[in-house]
Amino acid sequence: MGLMDVSVFIIAIAVCFLVFYLIRVLKSMERSLNQTEETIAQIKTQIDQLGEESARLLQHTNQIVVDLDKKSRSLNPLFQSIEETGLAAQQLSSTIMQISSALTHNVKSGIEKSAKTNHHDWPKILQAISLGYYLARKWKERNKGTTGKDA
Repeated sequence: MGLMDVSVFIIAIAVCFLVFYLIRVLKSMERSLNQTEETIAQIKTQIDQLGEESARLLQHTNQIVVDLDKKSRSLNPLFQSIEETGLAAQQLSSTIMQISSALTHNVKSGIEKSAKTNHHDWPKILQAISLGYYLARKWKERNKGTTGKDA
């Protein structure tokens, strides 16, 4: 065997190792591609499920929005009634304040007018009260005296 034969033999062995290594790399790549394909299939399934769930969620949300809209519309008359009641109460309060103010003014002016016209009657009224007190005291003293003699 000559040098050429040995060289060809070594090249053949190197090519065999290279082919063997290449086969291993290709098999590894095949496994990776298969795993990638499985992962993509799983992701696709999950995306389809998420799409279905999202569609159901949107339908449910739309139903809730429609329901809330109906309920809101049914509550509008109630809120309008409450607003009208508040306005009526405010008007009533304002009217009562005006009447109270007018009544207070009338009473004050009546008292002032009465004090101006009847200022000379006060001494007579005080004398009458004093006389009534004096008579009531004498009456009590007389009754004490009579009840004390009977006992």
